[in-house]
Amino acid sequence: MHSTRYSHFYLLFIIAACLCSVAFQKKTSLYDGSKSNTLLLTRENFDKQITKHRSKLVSVIHYYKHDGNLFFFELILKFTFIDDGSRDLTYEFEKFASEWQGAFRIGTVDCYDQYELCEKEQITKTPTIRVYPLLPIPAYDFEVIIISCQSTH
Repeated sequence: MHSTRYSHFYLLFIIAACLCSVAFQKKTSLYDGSKSNTLLLTRENFDKQITKHRSKLVSVIHYYKHDGNLFFFELILKFTFIDDGSRDLTYEFEKFASEWQGAFRIGTVDCYDQYELCEKEQITKTPTIRVYPLLPIPAYDFEVIIISCQSTH
């Protein structure tokens, strides 16, 4: 009887420890600002980085939705808290950013954290690749077709 009670206590202790580690865990992102050739755009820097440069630079932005606070659960449960397609698109977008660095201003926006910016930019679905050409040409969305190579087994 005591061993059952102790095993329940031990299980509850492990669950509590895991939940606490999530609470103090650093938020993850699809893009690493220190290693990426993309600009991590926020409500605070969007106008300075994109809007003010539209007279001389074309910008390409990947809008996605990712709750990085739940990364621990993604690992344990194998369940993804991200929009369909953005994880598959990240590698290709990083490659594009490396190959075209300097020719375009290339950025990313996490609509989970930057929902006000996504609402202002009228992003209605993710992933979205939006091109901001030179003014006066209006911004437009680039059609993204994602073919996942993941096994179904």
